[in-house]
Amino acid sequence: METELALPTELAARIERILTQLYDLTRAQCVLLADAHGRLLGLKGQPQEIDPSLMAALAAANVTATTELLRQIGGEETGGAWLREGKRINVYLFDVAGSLVLIVTFRAGTLANLVNLYGRRAVERLRPLIAEFEQWRDRPTSAATVEETDTTFEGR
Repeated sequence: METELALPTELAARIERILTQLYDLTRAQCVLLADAHGRLLGLKGQPQEIDPSLMAALAAANVTATTELLRQIGGEETGGAWLREGKRINVYLFDVAGSLVLIVTFRAGTLANLVNLYGRRAVERLRPLIAEFEQWRDRPTSAATVEETDTTFEGR
């Protein structure tokens, strides 16, 4: 099972800027971005109690299950943000248009509303990148291999 995806450089840099700003504004322990299958796309900070790849997979499954449960019972989407509280660490999960999951872990003493506010702003900044991400993700394998090979051996 593939747990991480290597994004194109420019897309990865734009995502990194968004994650860094969210990390700085919330003073989060860790900010992660995963695709809907749980593959890690970006990471800022260091999760102390769980493996980042495992966290990405669990968060993606949680968001997918919660969204489907709401759909099954005729519930309305609440904006795609869910808080999970632990004894020392809390986690906010944000659904980014069904394609990505933004995960913010933070100390229990941090204001959850602050994390929610800045997390939703980050989601708005990530939404325009989804089309580019999906185009890259859905590219033909043979073309991707040629492009990756060209990039790898460029300048050598």
